[in-house]
Amino acid sequence: MSGLPTGTFTFLFTDVEGSTRLWERGPEAMSQALVRHDELLREAVEAHRGFVFKTMGDAFYAAFSTAAEAVEASLDAQKRLLSEEWEVTAPLRVRMALHTGTAEERDGEYFGPTLNRAARLLSSGHGGQVLLSLSTQELVRENLPLGAELRDLGVRRLKDLSGPEHVFQLTDPELPSSFPPLKTLDVRLNNLPIQPTLLLGREREVGEIADLLRREDVRLLTLTGTGGTGKTRLALQSAAELIDEFDDGVFFVALAPVSDPELVASTLAGALSVSESAGRTLEEDLRSYLSDKELLLVLDNFEQVVDAAPLVGEALSGCPGLKVLVTSRISLLIYGEHEYAVRPLELPDPGSPAAARGTEALRGDQTLHRACSCCKHPFLLDKAKCPGGRRDLRASGRAASGNRACRSEDKAALAPGDLLQAWQSTEVPYWGSARSPGEAKDPEGRNRMELHVARQERAGTLREAFRLLRWVYPGSRGGRPRRRERLVH
Repeated sequence: MSGLPTGTFTFLFTDVEGSTRLWERGPEAMSQALVRHDELLREAVEAHRGFVFKTMGDAFYAAFSTAAEAVEASLDAQKRLLSEEWEVTAPLRVRMALHTGTAEERDGEYFGPTLNRAARLLSSGHGGQVLLSLSTQELVRENLPLGAELRDLGVRRLKDLSGPEHVFQLTDPELPSSFPPLKTLDVRLNNLPIQPTLLLGREREVGEIADLLRREDVRLLTLTGTGGTGKTRLALQSAAELIDEFDDGVFFVALAPVSDPELVASTLAGALSVSESAGRTLEEDLRSYLSDKELLLVLDNFEQVVDAAPLVGEALSGCPGLKVLVTSRISLLIYGEHEYAVRPLELPDPGSPAAARGTEALRGDQTLHRACSCCKHPFLLDKAKCPGGRRDLRASGRAASGNRACRSEDKAALAPGDLLQAWQSTEVPYWGSARSPGEAKDPEGRNRMELHVARQERAGTLREAFRLLRWVYPGSRGGRPRRRERLVH
């Protein structure tokens, strides 16, 4: 559909609960049932002046100019679905969510936080249930259909890890009204922090990480990658998606402030509210507490305390219900570890509309500003053609569109070839004869592990800089170093 109307809408999101099981039990009957399901939903939406702007499998996405019409459509749809005689082994139970706000129209679809919020509200409900956000409730509470009521379900934390949402259930005498507790973060014990922004563009990675942690043979999963690739945010979102699968909760342990491996046990104990008892070590108390728990631990920034990796291994060996998700620039190198490499977000095709919209923003991307700290001359992205016919990066003392400037008095040109030289300069000494990570030191007092982390960080930052250069300036000849010139694999 193209040319969608813009403005403020009430969005109705729906999907079929347990559709995967129904497909497995009777594919032919389910296929026929979905055809009828689509007809009933579309009729109900259009009967109340709404329009369906997207369908995906058994999911429907519709928009209404007024919240009252959206409420009437949802009630109408649930009544039609309830009265239908289904040929599948179980009736189709459809959950619905209503949320009001603005959305951006792009390439015939709606995008934006409003739709993300509606999707998260939908995922917290159950088949046959209709949920409303506070923004929708405020618009319809004085204008409900005859017999309909709103039940206050309280303020809940949805799995997008953003701020809490006040949730309401729409009830009607002709529809079921009793449902299990909402599938929100409040149902299980957790200390997952609220995030200031939504996680966008990482749906595939979140799904892959969650699927790995669901496997019985995966109990320790380490997300590895250079700094700034989004490992922490990805781990938090993956943990939020899995919260219903761990009866004793999900706990986040921030190790960024910790530099001494000896303090990891006390940091873990603090996150889990475990106190040291007389006659036992704190490590023993932790293992005793976790021994009968079904729990997911998220250990963030473990590269700083990698010498504490044996503590994690001992906890896993003595606690069969424990799983651990780690973020680190390097792997822990302990038995049973599975590694998931977190890569930068994929960039769109240079000729696509998304690329055209994002080019100017990428010219001020902070990745290149970080990369310039490894080079002789700091610079800003400023497209210019040199006499030789290739595009170069020229240093500038001015910031464009409010981006932070990397100032340089001599304004010397930094071509992609200079960036390659900076890449080559990231090699650091490595003492293979050292018996332990902390034994050997370089002239600056850094041990082998610290040097390894620093090398990965700087080289990964420069690799990302080259990637951006090839996208923003496709004609650049300095993009990718030859294989023999790579230092990090």
